[in-house]
Parts: sequence; structure tokens; C-alpha cells
Amino acid sequence: MTRLRTLSELIEGLSERGATTVWMQFTADGVREFSYEELAGQSRRLANGLLDLGVSSGQPVALLAEPSFEWLTACLAAIRAGGMAMPLDVQMGEEILASILEDSDAQVVFTTEDHLEQLRSVKQADRLTVILMDSDSGDHSRLQDHFSDAEQEVPSPKPDDPAALFYTSGTTGPPKGVPLTHGNLAFQLDVILDAGIVHEGDRVLLPLPLHHVYPLVMGTFAPLAAGLTIVRPKSLTGPQVIHAIKEGGVTVVAGVPRLYKALYEGIASRFESGGRIAAGLFNGALSFCKSVQGRT
Repeated sequence: MTRLRTLSELIEGLSERGATTVWMQFTADGVREFSYEELAGQSRRLANGLLDLGVSSGQPVALLAEPSFEWLTACLAAIRAGGMAMPLDVQMGEEILASILEDSDAQVVFTTEDHLEQLRSVKQADRLTVILMDSDSGDHSRLQDHFSDAEQEVPSPKPDDPAALFYTSGTTGPPKGVPLTHGNLAFQLDVILDAGIVHEGDRVLLPLPLHHVYPLVMGTFAPLAAGLTIVRPKSLTGPQVIHAIKEGGVTVVAGVPRLYKALYEGIASRFESGGRIAAGLFNGALSFCKSVQGRT
């Protein structure tokens, strides 16, 4: 397997996956599906647009929105343009958001209509270029407005160059920025792929927000590196997660212990409600699976 040195190598290779579905999003209106070819083309055109906006090497580009195909497109475009993708927690308070935007000196923010009020409340709002990923408010441009077919010379990052910037809370004071380099992230991807956690044809459920390193790497970058499909549920309620797993043909879940516990308890409660026989069959099957796992 070819070893990655930078995320740019991953991004440049996306088009080779062609029509393979990269993102499946369950919504109130049905299912939205996008291909690797679409992701490659749109992220390339948006990277050209970011360069037109003056995004330079190492400059943070903020993402304040829930995960979506447009979010992923903007994230990859920021990295391709030489900037740092800076995922933000949509639930953070106005004071913390203002502190992060000031500390990072981000000039461009990708967001959605739902979070415009959050941005308007911070004193830096007037100097920000705000790009909407879901609509056109009339006051801000849309994602598509910054697509450019005018090819530009994009930076060729080195492994030590920054690729992403995460803000994490400490025990005291405001969140601190932690940059991760191309080499940091590429190494993590190589380790995940070498471990055999995912395989060709897997479909990965992504129920987590992306402002932490783990879900961004395990839930998005790793599936992209392996050419897999990412499945996003309509919401994080138990029924919607189960629906996405079933209808999306999910084989891998990028979750955390709390999520796995909720899924287990939901499944167990359904069997228990079916009576003693159903509960006994479930517990027996679970014990059998544990014994098999212990022997492998």
C-alpha cells in the first residue's frame, strides 16, 4: 500500500474512485448521495475560489456547521488551498466562539443559516468572509458562488506543514488551538489502514460531530483514503441511527463508548420486551459472539 505523506496526496487521488458513492445523507426529504468524482471536482473548484479570496498557506478556515457533503467539500478545499481546516463546535457559546476567532485570526467561515446569528453576535463578524453552505441569505455568498474553473497553482505542502487546527478546552481559561500537520494526520491514516479496521466495500456510519480529531480522522479521512462510503443519519436519535445503519448498508460504525452503549441498550430492550424466550435467545447469541471473538 502506498504510504501517505500529506493529506494533499489523498485529496488529489479522490477522482480515481469515480462514481463510487462517497457520502450518503439521510434527510427529511429522502437520501442525498454524492460520488467521489463530485467531491473531487467541487473541492478542487472551491479551493481555486479560496485562493481567489486570498487564503494562504497555514491560514485557518473555520467550519461552523453540522457534518454534510458541503462541509466535507469545504474542509478538503481549505486544505487543498494550503490553509488549515478549523472545525468548530456548533454548540459553543458566543464568548468562546469570539475568543477562538480572535485567537486564530480566521478570515473565512463556512456556516449554515442556522448559525448565522451565532456569528453576528461576535465582534469580529464584520471582518469575516461568511460563506453559506445551505442557502443564500442575501447578505452572504453561497458555497457555489466561490467555485472557480480557473486553475491555479496550489501549494505543495510538506509533512511538517499544518493541515488542521483544533480548539480544545483545558482546565482553565479559553480553549487552546492545537495544530496538526499533514504528517500527523497522514501517519494516523496509515496506521488505521494497516490495522485492517476497514476493508474494501465497507460503509461507515458517521453519527459524530467533526470538531474533534477522532471523528474527523476515523469518520471521514480514513474512509476517503480507503475509498469507502460515509453514511450520515438524519439525526442522532436511536431510531434514525438504526434506520441509517439498515438502509445505508452500514458495516462499520465510527462511534464512541456512549453511542455503542445506547445502541446496545436499545437492541437489548427490544428483545427483552419480546418476552423471556426472545431475551434468552439474544443473550445466548451475545455470549456465543463473545466466545468466538475471544478465540480469534
